[in-house]
Amino acid sequence: MQEIEEIKKSKIVGGLSGEAKQLVDKFSRTAKEKGKPFTDFESEGLLYVTVYDENNLVYCIPIFSFKDNKKVDFKKIEYISEDAKRIENILRNSNEKKKEIEKDY
Repeated sequence: MQEIEEIKKSKIVGGLSGEAKQLVDKFSRTAKEKGKPFTDFESEGLLYVTVYDENNLVYCIPIFSFKDNKKVDFKKIEYISEDAKRIENILRNSNEKKKEIEKDY
């Protein structure tokens, strides 16, 4: 538990590292180009961002490990936190509702 507290103090309070900022900027620009909302958040020591596939389906993926202080290898992602899954479901449901509302007008 103390390790988690140290991670929060050293990384989050001190701001993101240069590499993490670059990754967030990259994914933020991609979302803006698609005209989609973007969010980033921390869960269980990982920095997550929203990404969209070719069908504009939203996903929350980890891009940076605060514990290891390095980029997450997408090919080695084995675990997505429960928080990330919940946020992903909320975003997907809100996108579906938005489409329904737009269709009615």
